[in-house]
Amino acid sequence: MSCLAKADSVFCLLLMILFVFSARMMLKNLDHLFINCPFIQQVFFCSFWCFNLSLFSNLNIKQWLALIFDYKNNNLFNSISSRLEFLVFTVALIDKTWFFRNQIAHGSAVPSIQTVVSLVTKNAKDHWNSITQNLQLSSVIRKSWNPPPSGWIKVNTDSSFANGDAVAGVVVKNHNGSILAAATYTHRCLNAHSAETLAILDACLLLDSFKVKNAIIESDCLSAISWINGASINTHWSANSAMEQIRRSWNSWPTWRFKFVSRIANSAPHALAKWASGCFFEGVVPLDLIPVSVFCDRGHPLVEPLFVY
Repeated sequence: MSCLAKADSVFCLLLMILFVFSARMMLKNLDHLFINCPFIQQVFFCSFWCFNLSLFSNLNIKQWLALIFDYKNNNLFNSISSRLEFLVFTVALIDKTWFFRNQIAHGSAVPSIQTVVSLVTKNAKDHWNSITQNLQLSSVIRKSWNPPPSGWIKVNTDSSFANGDAVAGVVVKNHNGSILAAATYTHRCLNAHSAETLAILDACLLLDSFKVKNAIIESDCLSAISWINGASINTHWSANSAMEQIRRSWNSWPTWRFKFVSRIANSAPHALAKWASGCFFEGVVPLDLIPVSVFCDRGHPLVEPLFVY
């Protein structure tokens, strides 16, 4: 699979964020504004894409986006690259449509089709060039996380720590790479090692609450993972209580596995913990509110309902 295909999840998320934002602001007129509006239809048709949006007038915006995303089951585009570039153009058009809608609502004149096409094309081209220049690095990051075997789930944990305050991030995925759950927890502790250990414990408690039998728990804290797996190493006394609780949980679910991974392979919970620290969020994150930065690895679908095993 090409690096462009691996970047697909980012574009899908970006479009859905714009969709959710717009839906909250103007739910009743959403389909008209982005699907059935004659002006927008002309913009699509007069653009480089010559896309006849009127052919999809029987669909709502959600159905239309789903059709565009589904590259495996339609032939609207001759390559994944073309489809992704079209998605970038669509994002730029939705953004400008909302902008001009607000401008008109406050008394500004209606822009010409040529003006809108020109602005959207320029914005889309700038974004596409920027994206393609950085895809190689992004692809390396996404390849670093490996999915669990079928029938298993993988839980990645990480923690941010500053001045005695720790925020743990826990991201649960299945063998497809789909996010099943994401949660954050806050702790008071003495050091970063204790913070990382508490994050692993949080993952264990979450798994235990759902009675998950087959699970792989990953962390980029080598000392904690080594101790859990039986290595004779010295750990700070402040982490001992959490370590013992982890061991007790493991005794209850002996098929669990604890593995050390690199920081790059653990970027999803790191991003989640950083996000939670910035917005003071604690608890299970609703699937539609998971920040874009957490989707570091391609999953299909991106998210699924809370897991049941």
